[in-house]
Amino acid sequence: MDTQNQHKEHWLNLIIDRLTETISEDSDLCLQEWIDASDENSRYFRNMEQLWDSMEVVREGEQYDSDRAFLLFQQRVRAESTINTRKSFTLKKVLSYAAILISFIVLNYLTYQYYIHSSDQNIIRLSEIAVPNGSKTKLTLQDGTKVWLNAGSKIQYDSDFGKKNRLLKLSGEAYLEVAKDEDCPFIVDAGEVKVKVLGTCFNVRAYKDNEEIKVALLRGSVEMETNNGDMLKLVPKDIAHFNIQTKETGICHNTGYSQNCIGWIDNKFIFNGESFEQITKILERTFNVKINIHKKSIKKRCFIGDFVNNETIEQIFKVMSSNEKFTYTIKGNIIDVY
Repeated sequence: MDTQNQHKEHWLNLIIDRLTETISEDSDLCLQEWIDASDENSRYFRNMEQLWDSMEVVREGEQYDSDRAFLLFQQRVRAESTINTRKSFTLKKVLSYAAILISFIVLNYLTYQYYIHSSDQNIIRLSEIAVPNGSKTKLTLQDGTKVWLNAGSKIQYDSDFGKKNRLLKLSGEAYLEVAKDEDCPFIVDAGEVKVKVLGTCFNVRAYKDNEEIKVALLRGSVEMETNNGDMLKLVPKDIAHFNIQTKETGICHNTGYSQNCIGWIDNKFIFNGESFEQITKILERTFNVKINIHKKSIKKRCFIGDFVNNETIEQIFKVMSSNEKFTYTIKGNIIDVY
């Protein structure tokens, strides 16, 4: 590390020590002198204080696995609450970060913010928020839009978001309550399709390993445009779909199933004719397990059923196997279906 970076690292460490109330009296005086030395130093420290205050550490629970920590949040994006599935595969409400992990995340985040703060401000920077399997998160973007991200999902946006554009790139599944702004439409880029809105509530499912991209509208109106130019306009209770392989589009009007599409937010599984293969992908992401289907004939078999009481993976498989006549074994996070 060169001398300049060592100098930056020194002040960042002192800022962390003050925010975590572990700073010594002499170091605190030294830090205060640095803060008072210039408007830039003072402004930077205030920004870091605001960032620290915006982080919500919830009530005590089991330790969060550092290997699955989310990628660092861009400034002004506030994670409001995080839901993490327990290792025993129960769908329980969640659990707080360990203090040591929070310090680790904040230290790295502040370091990242400090370095880009001193660099060319004209560079467009890309921010990314990724959610690992077995977890979900809720956050508020700087334009006021609320986003719920499902397991195995990722969003990206650039530093002009909320200023010059409201373009959000999505891989996976998200439910959005978009803040209204008629002068700046909100666009979700899901790869093969784009969803354009002014202010509304809708769900987009666009996992890369799915055959279809689905958009379900609950309130307001949206337009879904495919890469080949097809345009679909949705009204509440509509579900639009796009087949990635055939490039075919379709829309189901006035269906009550649009509400079912966001059951995942409340830990509910509502299956309405999905194939067993599709269901296992959902369960893999939600419970962070690997499901091996050895009985090929069951892959395309459809299933109808609701799981709305925080059922465990064991309970779900017990019910499904009784209806679909298959056997299974669970060893750790590996499930084999025969």
